[in-house]
Amino acid sequence: MSQALEPLPGRILAYAVPVKGIAPSRELVSISRPDQDRRFVFYDSLVIGRLEPGAATTPGVLYISDPSVSERHCVITQDLDGLCFVRDMSLNGTRIDGRRLAPGPETEIRAGQILTIGQEHEFRLEGCVVKRQVSPRPNTLPLSTATEVTVLVGDIRRYTELVRDSPADLVQPCVNMLFQRLERLVEDHAGTVKEYPGDAILAYWESCLSENCAMRACRAALALDAEVHRLACDPAVWRLPSSPLRMDWALTTGKVMMERHGGPHAVGLSMVGTAVIKAFLLEKLADEITGSILVCGATRALAGEQFGFHDLGATQIRGFPSPERVFALVEAR
Repeated sequence: MSQALEPLPGRILAYAVPVKGIAPSRELVSISRPDQDRRFVFYDSLVIGRLEPGAATTPGVLYISDPSVSERHCVITQDLDGLCFVRDMSLNGTRIDGRRLAPGPETEIRAGQILTIGQEHEFRLEGCVVKRQVSPRPNTLPLSTATEVTVLVGDIRRYTELVRDSPADLVQPCVNMLFQRLERLVEDHAGTVKEYPGDAILAYWESCLSENCAMRACRAALALDAEVHRLACDPAVWRLPSSPLRMDWALTTGKVMMERHGGPHAVGLSMVGTAVIKAFLLEKLADEITGSILVCGATRALAGEQFGFHDLGATQIRGFPSPERVFALVEAR
């Protein structure tokens, strides 16, 4: 239940102990400052986030009054055997014993290890691992079936020159804000961002009954391209006037195999298929002459007449045995 909760005088932490859960009792101990030697008891999970003055809060959430802490920074989960795992969801990072965690995957944290939130908030995990006699739980059977998807790859044009000619501490915030806006647009168009490889964004749409994946991906690509043009003129986002923002895109459709990998606590999504490889290679062919959004023949065929395309003819894609038809996505009709 939400409740009004403010930090104690002189402190920047606020916490209400949740009701007892199934997992054993554990403690997260603040060690950042002598006046913050506080112990936060949790059971099944503990969420760490930013405390907003006067906002309603929830038991089991450790609030930190610090603008560098994300609204939902990270979450610690505990299984029935007392093993704890941390999932980072922050902008400024979460560390275990000084090692920065990759956003998304779960990483085990053991008793005695130090959890660092942002730059200065340190906590030590305490409590013994309790081996419980529980009934054997069957492992989830992984499904290895081929799924039709439309893959989108978007890449910042001339990124190497951008990094070479501009300070890294200026480039990184601009790229972060750019990808945050693009991720929201992908989600608004019912897509999923898989990852950010280098200076690119990789997203996908799975086939469904109501509308095929290619049509949804084409709508998203047009919206993403328009958003990039808008953000390029927004000095609050793109603060690099000497390096104009441009992005090129590619859409490919085909069968892929998708599986979570990493055991019971998955650390990522594996996606294997020709469509993924082709999207990265096709994007490299986009320029001012072709247009910024290139699509393969399969995507063009599935998208139907609801979109306008420019036929670029047979094009040789590096690594593929023969030329194939490539199209530029121009507009939605």
